[in-house]
Amino acid sequence: MSKRKKLTRKEKFAKSRAQSAAGGGSTKVKSRSSAKGNLNVILAVILGAFAFLLYANTLGHDFVLDDFSVIKENRITKQGTDGIGEIFGSAYRSGYNITDTKLYRPLPKSMFAIEWQLSPDDPFPGHLMNVLFFALTVMLIFLVFSLYMNGNLLVPFIAALLFAAHPIHTEVVANIKSRDEILVLFFFLASLFFLHKFLEKNKMSGLILASVMFFLGLLSKETSVTLLAVYPLVLYFFTKADTGKYIKLGVGLAVSAGIYFIMRNKALDIGVVEGGVSVADNLLMAAKSSGDRFATAVEILGIYLLKLIYPHPLVFDRSYNDIPVVGMTDWRFLVSIAIHLALAAIAILSFKKRDVLGFAILFYAITISVSANILLIIGTSYGERLVYTSSFGFCLAIALLLERFVDKNDRTKSKNLNVFINKHKAALGLAVLVSVGFAFKTVSRNPVWESNYSLYVNDIELAPNSTRTNYYLGNLLIKPEMHEGLNEEERKAKILEGIDYLKRSVSILSTFADAHKAIGVAYYRLKDYPQSMEYYQKALNINPTDAVIHNNMGTVLFETGSYAEAQKAYLQAVTLDPTYAEAYGNLGSSYGILNDLPNAIKYLKLSVQYDPGFAMGYYFLGITYQNMGDKANAEFNLNKAYALNPALRK
Repeated sequence: MSKRKKLTRKEKFAKSRAQSAAGGGSTKVKSRSSAKGNLNVILAVILGAFAFLLYANTLGHDFVLDDFSVIKENRITKQGTDGIGEIFGSAYRSGYNITDTKLYRPLPKSMFAIEWQLSPDDPFPGHLMNVLFFALTVMLIFLVFSLYMNGNLLVPFIAALLFAAHPIHTEVVANIKSRDEILVLFFFLASLFFLHKFLEKNKMSGLILASVMFFLGLLSKETSVTLLAVYPLVLYFFTKADTGKYIKLGVGLAVSAGIYFIMRNKALDIGVVEGGVSVADNLLMAAKSSGDRFATAVEILGIYLLKLIYPHPLVFDRSYNDIPVVGMTDWRFLVSIAIHLALAAIAILSFKKRDVLGFAILFYAITISVSANILLIIGTSYGERLVYTSSFGFCLAIALLLERFVDKNDRTKSKNLNVFINKHKAALGLAVLVSVGFAFKTVSRNPVWESNYSLYVNDIELAPNSTRTNYYLGNLLIKPEMHEGLNEEERKAKILEGIDYLKRSVSILSTFADAHKAIGVAYYRLKDYPQSMEYYQKALNINPTDAVIHNNMGTVLFETGSYAEAQKAYLQAVTLDPTYAEAYGNLGSSYGILNDLPNAIKYLKLSVQYDPGFAMGYYFLGITYQNMGDKANAEFNLNKAYALNPALRK
């Protein structure tokens, strides 16, 4: 037997390399890949858990603000799953006494309907879903951008951490209705995740799913349309995609947008013309010139940037006259325009270099463009919720700056969590320090959103010159639910306190019809009918097409025995709003008291047709059938009323 030749060191090395190429080293490669994958998952879970815990103290909160018009007092939403077809075929606020021909957001509203079906009149499912989707969004920020940044974990992690902790998001996460904002960013990130599969592996399924996610974002809120300008920037800054991929992506997104706009135009009654935007809704309408309007819009953009850097104080409403209308020589405009021009210059320079900092700035600018009130005037002038999506651009920019100027370590991939933390401890330390401060503000701000009362009482101190903040608090104080357990003297005092805030509201803005209307309601509850009619008339002079005012005036006339005049007012109300269930019920009652029972039945039936949960409609139907001697129908409708409201059973 011949002896085996002894290999030299060089020959051994060559053999080792050959074995690795043949698969001999695959175990180590897989191990490193697995470690990297595990680290990504660990960091994502840490971020998601952090985001969830930050908002865990909102899970027991009540409905607040627009939750009432979209959920709690919306007849379509309260139909549960039976209302989903109507939701997709109507405007966002349909089912509430508001004329809405502009907003189409069927996806979040359908979710609210399902939640109502599962647990009626219970805000917990809504709050839970908001917190869960927010936590998932934070996780997606990290996972998606770690893909697009070729395994760079530091920048996506810091960006996601800052986004999770930022207090400016409290309005969105703590307010169920703002699910629309959460879903816009969630579906955009999900879309980018699937798009990456298309870009890397040329899988058409990835492109299709990316387009579907974008479509779902459009169904969540109209502002998703601005993201059409962000997709090509993602390809430009983060990939080397060829022209063909740009074209295919453009086609997929265009198809999604086309389907959405067809659905939207079919659902919205675009033949109905709403009144113009009021000063009460958007303070920019108080500007005396287009120059002042532009200057004030830029001033507000400056406020947004300031709140992103230093988020204190936070206020749910800063309507007229809390933010002053300024001119183009005012320092607030000049400082803001200078900062935004500087950011534009940085974005242009960064664009040429494909520097991701340019993407962060452009993302912020594009996604805030609609809410900025510069390209077009929208139905509000200021809201912390309006910078929810845009704030990601801010957080990404801060993360990039921390990496560049604080983190001096190499960019090699970390093997595990300890290595990741030790390698980047300076940048991570600063990010954590800022996030702890943000988190403290977030957790302390959340309880303010527990109820309308806690929110309004807290924020009236922060925005005492806001006409709407005064209106919201005053309108709440006059509501019957605020008087439970009070004696008559205490009830009257509470209503008078509400009137004081409402009068403060109209002293700030005399043309605020809703505030005049609420004062009319307050005096009606005090049984001061002349004062009630006086303020209803003031409201009607400002807004003659408000169906609620006509209905309320009819109620005063009914109470004072002017049944024929009341009937005219109710008819006007249902003419202006053909789905106004309460007005149909009142109209039916007016016919009933005039002994026109067939017409009473006709209109009472319409009241429960438009609102199947309207207990008083069934009750008066039962009473009317009783008066007609129809015992079967009387019993059926009265039982229906008692099931909806047991307090009606006497």
